[in-house]
Amino acid sequence: ADLLSNAKFPVILSGAGVVIGGAIDDCVKLAEKLDSPVCSGYQHNDSFPGSHPLAVGPLGLVRTCECTLKITNKCKNNEHMKICDFIFKINV
Repeated sequence: ADLLSNAKFPVILSGAGVVIGGAIDDCVKLAEKLDSPVCSGYQHNDSFPGSHPLAVGPLGLVRTCECTLKITNKCKNNEHMKICDFIFKINV
């Protein structure tokens, strides 16, 4: 919990556990509280609403570069950290 709360630019990686556990709304609330971009596992892109402003799409072999660019673009400004300093995986 300390690592997550002290992170300057966390990224959430959501997956099957979010879907199976019925925790999509909780994942959205956590992302909003942290103002954290969310990547979904490529097999569970339903683990976070794709229409949400913090959604950056599925992370997989093909979309890794696109997802990284979207995460970088979520920075507040050019001075803000441009690389995530904590990845929070939720049963991916």
